Amino acid sequence: MSNAVPSFFFMVRNGPGAGSTLAETLDMILTIAAFDHCIRVAFIDEGVRYLTAMSASASEREERVRGMIAALDLYEVREVIVGLESLQARGLDDADLRIAVTVVPEAMIAGLIAEHERIQIA
Repeated sequence: MSNAVPSFFFMVRNGPGAGSTLAETLDMILTIAAFDHCIRVAFIDEGVRYLTAMSASASEREERVRGMIAALDLYEVREVIVGLESLQARGLDDADLRIAVTVVPEAMIAGLIAEHERIQIA
């Protein structure tokens, strides 16, 4: 049996109000991160909206999710990635985001996924 620590890649595609299970996925991310696993999280499509400033009409669930996203750095999540084309399609850039991210062309994401043993899409 190998002692290698598995690596995890999580992709967030659905945005606020989409009925996604992002809160549950973030619970999983933070739990796994607490055990020093290698984790990357990518936000693409409408998922990038979770990284922008919260609207005044945000639901309690959305506030909770955004708080959990802010905690990713505290849990030493290896890297938070954002798809460049997803930002551009919504008229955003990295200056509009509330946390530090690595912006990459979305064509690179498939290669990043291939580097990990466990993949989850939310």
